[in-house]
Amino acid sequence: MIKTIVFNGGIGNQMFQYAFYMRMQMEHPFSYFLFDIERAENVHSGFELDDVFFINSAKQRNAYARMKRCCPSINKFFITIKQKNCFEYVPQICKTKHLFTLYDGFWQNAEYFQSIEQQVRSVFSFRQDILNDKTKDIVDKIRETNSVSIHVRRCDYLQHSDDFGLCSLDFYAKAIAYIKEKISTPRFFLFSDDMEWVKQNIKCDNAVYVNWNIGNESWQDLYLMSCCKHNIIANSSFSWWGGWLNSNVNKIVIAPTPWVNSFSEYNFIPQGWVKIKK
Repeated sequence: MIKTIVFNGGIGNQMFQYAFYMRMQMEHPFSYFLFDIERAENVHSGFELDDVFFINSAKQRNAYARMKRCCPSINKFFITIKQKNCFEYVPQICKTKHLFTLYDGFWQNAEYFQSIEQQVRSVFSFRQDILNDKTKDIVDKIRETNSVSIHVRRCDYLQHSDDFGLCSLDFYAKAIAYIKEKISTPRFFLFSDDMEWVKQNIKCDNAVYVNWNIGNESWQDLYLMSCCKHNIIANSSFSWWGGWLNSNVNKIVIAPTPWVNSFSEYNFIPQGWVKIKK
């Protein structure tokens, strides 16, 4: 059996899609897997998984690209399973046994990889050898303090506010207040695609503004968020992974709800995370 995984969106989405691939690989150990990364190449910083983690997907990517060059309409030979709700866990999908199957979705539900959680965490180990100097320097401050990441996503969400819904200032104020009640002397590390807006509108003491990771180095913000002891995340798969990869056993992760306006969330926000109305 040949199974093609479609990759789409930025690095956070790609991580969900790769974790789904890992689950499918476990369910179908004798299948041959291909990666269609065409849509991911044209979004944000392109297909990033091989550059950011110790992943080598060249075999899967190149095999699909060769097939596409030889037969541009190759996908018509595949049965396409297109996800209707990107947050819903549908276990039957993992059991499909068609000869040629193409999986087109975001698979943003941790239940897809709950049974292989440790393997997923291991695969998503960041390449610390290519961190820039500023990121390396700030890691020490993060590890030495009661560090709390705050992620604010605005720029692209402003264009899709009806679908996603921006996190309100009230959400961040309540989240910061909650942290201050639970954590002694928190140190806040702020991450955003609109840092000037953050500086003017998000009020918190003892703040560090991480504003140097842009373009192809944006993933280093995700690495730094995962290093923090606690997390206040936006309704973004990017900072969701920052909270999920945080290895602090006593971590507090605060997430906005509803996550998006256009879909039901199902179990997208893991059990134990604190939900505050966005």
